[in-house]
Amino acid sequence: MGRALTDRVQRMSNVVVVATFKAQEGRLDEVIAGLTPVIEQTHDEPGCLSYALHRDVNDPLRLVLVERWTSQVALESHFQQPYMEGLGQLAQELLSEPPTLHFCTPLAIGDELKGTL
Repeated sequence: MGRALTDRVQRMSNVVVVATFKAQEGRLDEVIAGLTPVIEQTHDEPGCLSYALHRDVNDPLRLVLVERWTSQVALESHFQQPYMEGLGQLAQELLSEPPTLHFCTPLAIGDELKGTL
């Protein structure tokens, strides 16, 4: 299999997760501080291709975490990491609503590089 085809197959088999967190008024910095060590440790996990936190421009209290994993197995391993346990308490104490999680697989439409994350 050629390199370009191998890369395309790998991108198509990736698992993408989009998670959103809405901080309580005045608690955004605490939410970011709580997520920071999780993000930093997740970057070292095998199978983590990207794990990037963003702030919603239209709703400054909402954070959007976009993740890309090599496989479902890698993602499931991520959820078993000890530093993931504290996220439930963070959600209860600092968020104004439960987090939302969207588990996705890419649909490579159009340009092979631009059509997937």
